[in-house]
Amino acid sequence: MAEREVRTLAVRPEVRADGDGGRPRIVGTAIVFGEPSEDLGGFREIIEPGALTEALERSDVRVLFNHNPDLILGRVRAGTARLRLTDRGLEYEVDVPDTTVGRDVLESVRRGDVTGNSFSFTVAEDEMERQADGTTLRRVKRIAEIYDIGPVVYPAYPQTVVSARALEAARREAEERPVEQAPAAPDLRALRHELVRATID
Repeated sequence: MAEREVRTLAVRPEVRADGDGGRPRIVGTAIVFGEPSEDLGGFREIIEPGALTEALERSDVRVLFNHNPDLILGRVRAGTARLRLTDRGLEYEVDVPDTTVGRDVLESVRRGDVTGNSFSFTVAEDEMERQADGTTLRRVKRIAEIYDIGPVVYPAYPQTVVSARALEAARREAEERPVEQAPAAPDLRALRHELVRATID
């Protein structure tokens, strides 16, 4: 079974108010296509356009704060959250509930205390590529399922969870690269001999 992975994106979520007096919404971008990630501990990653097609058809995505199921803000099948696939990536919109969690998260987003978005998922198909600069790039071609999506406090690498299989594949890529031959150490005795000859001459 594929391992669940987590990615974060430092794109600040927004609060949008309904014109008809309804509950405010939080809108955010959790996935961007075609842009290399930061170093994920041995490789970088690109999520390709089209990678989400199957996942969006089968996933009942929850909108959670900080990936915590106790801090649920909405759910796609309940109609309280919506996902929108664009040329750039995946956006979400959630009708914030009038609950303690909802009010707290809403205020934190409004104040700018919450500055990122994140999602958890499993990968169905990927490919490791060796780059000209010697680094490894992971191309995510198909995502099997998206579990949750939503705003997070820390949109940075320490919160990112990468599958052990992906790390192992990146390690193998690195080990299979040809090792550059270091220049041979100079023969010090020969150098001293040449130096003595030059002095005598």
